[in-house]
Amino acid sequence: MFKRTITLFALAIAAGAAGYTYGYNIGFDTAHTQGLKTPSAKITEKKPIETGPNLSNMLRAVTGNWQSVADKKLVREFTASSTVTDRYANKKIFSGSLTLFNIQSDEKVSFTMQPGRSYMKIIDDKATVTDENGTTTEGVTYYQIDTVTPTELKITSIGTEGEKSISFKRI
Repeated sequence: MFKRTITLFALAIAAGAAGYTYGYNIGFDTAHTQGLKTPSAKITEKKPIETGPNLSNMLRAVTGNWQSVADKKLVREFTASSTVTDRYANKKIFSGSLTLFNIQSDEKVSFTMQPGRSYMKIIDDKATVTDENGTTTEGVTYYQIDTVTPTELKITSIGTEGEKSISFKRI
């Protein structure tokens, strides 16, 4: 009887450890939904997504294809692997890398970051961006993330050419 209790206890601990490892490897917030099929639904909610310190949620929120509101031929794609591709009339015109950061990050910038705000750094793949002193050169564009909803993205460029807001709709 005692031997059976010890065996069951050991199996319970092993199962718990396996579950924890599985959740750790794929992310606890999505572990319970892996493999489940959900019906597709049109996203209509316009609730803003928090732009504060949780940058992994921000990356998930911006991942996808976004069409410019001002020029419908321009589509910007953000990937989960932090790449950015711009297409104009279905022709690739830009590719680069994406870094999301906020005031709690170690990102060194020449502007004042605001608490509770998230920012993007987009680096052109074809440009030299920093020297050994950490000085940024051409090819880096910074944006403040103003609004992110499931259907809308609004960012404002930050830099020497002045601030310019860009609005996108998810496609």
